[in-house]
Amino acid sequence: MSTLLLLVCMLGSGGWLLSVHAQEYPSFDGFYHNMHYPDWGSIETPFLRMGGGVLYSDASYEMLTAGRPNPRVLSNALFATPPSTASLPSLRNVSALAVFFGQQVFAEMHNGLQQGCPVEYVNIDIPKCDPVFDPQCTGTQHMPFSRSRYVSTSGQGPSAPRQQLNENSAWLDGGSIYGNGKTWTDKLRAESGGLLKSMPGSPLFPSLNDVGLPFVNVPPPTDNPGPGRIRHPKTRSVDTFLRQ
Repeated sequence: MSTLLLLVCMLGSGGWLLSVHAQEYPSFDGFYHNMHYPDWGSIETPFLRMGGGVLYSDASYEMLTAGRPNPRVLSNALFATPPSTASLPSLRNVSALAVFFGQQVFAEMHNGLQQGCPVEYVNIDIPKCDPVFDPQCTGTQHMPFSRSRYVSTSGQGPSAPRQQLNENSAWLDGGSIYGNGKTWTDKLRAESGGLLKSMPGSPLFPSLNDVGLPFVNVPPPTDNPGPGRIRHPKTRSVDTFLRQ
């Protein structure tokens, strides 16, 4: 928390007169946004769990998979809409922008993409004859994924189950656009008019990542201008939306 103090001491008839002018700026990492609970919502803190707490097969850290549907089966069911099916209108008369706005709010509050250390891989069983991952119908294909970072002292037993860490602050403070640190933020800002840096001649698109910021979700190869010059999809879309 940056605080600017201007102390003016004047000698008056009643003795010393002290005048204090203070201007505060919120922290980049969410620390001390809540004066009574300074850690609440800051980065590198455990996710807040509601509605039953953690669920592990051993009540400690082993993933609970028994009795649950296969993630790939769920994915195929959700997205296997026939091309001829007409899209359904919104019951609340809202546009698709609400979906993207909701995704942006979620990205502001949640980021558990970083791998744990040591890295833990878990396989998702691919259904036999899956058109994408098992076109040869071998029935032996798997989709590996890595488990998220966690508090190193958690997962020791039922009384201290594993707790995952949030890489973002839980506050809607623009951290998903500007980053959670001053160095990252300075590299993205144009330092003029409160805007993000943009490509020369293309003000609706953010500048290329010439400095090599460690973005997590890199764009597809068709949108990759080369090593060290990767644009951030999240920043690109959100910056365009905010500018318009």
